[in-house]
Amino acid sequence: MSALQVKLDEEEHKNLKLQQRIDKLEHHSIQVQELFSSERADWTKQQQEHLSQLGGLEKQLRDTQTKNDFLKSEVHDLRVVLHSADKELSSVKLEYSSFKESQEKELSDLSERHLHVQLQLDNVRLENEKLLESKACLQDSYEHLQESNRKYRN
Repeated sequence: MSALQVKLDEEEHKNLKLQQRIDKLEHHSIQVQELFSSERADWTKQQQEHLSQLGGLEKQLRDTQTKNDFLKSEVHDLRVVLHSADKELSSVKLEYSSFKESQEKELSDLSERHLHVQLQLDNVRLENEKLLESKACLQDSYEHLQESNRKYRN
């Protein structure tokens, strides 16, 4: 009977450990979700800033081209400005493309990590359910033995 009690205590200890692990994994999952949301918000904000900057550069290029039509005498100066604007635009587009690619990779990595954590959480929950069933079975056996012991004594 004490062996069953020890086994029951061990199972309860395992159950407590698993519950702590579940709580830790759930906390980690929440942190990953918050990080994912934060990264997505940052990425969206930066994307908007880059689009705004890109729009400004494209406007600057159009203005430069319009002035070129009216100011033929300053063609050389306008070509320098236009070349500079094109170079800056290309640099920003390249930077934006690189940033977007890294953000997409990071989002993909975060999604993958999130799925992995969810899978671990599901596995731990399943193991916890099995242990709870085992505990209930052991508890029933223990109670049955106690009842049998009482009947035997009487």
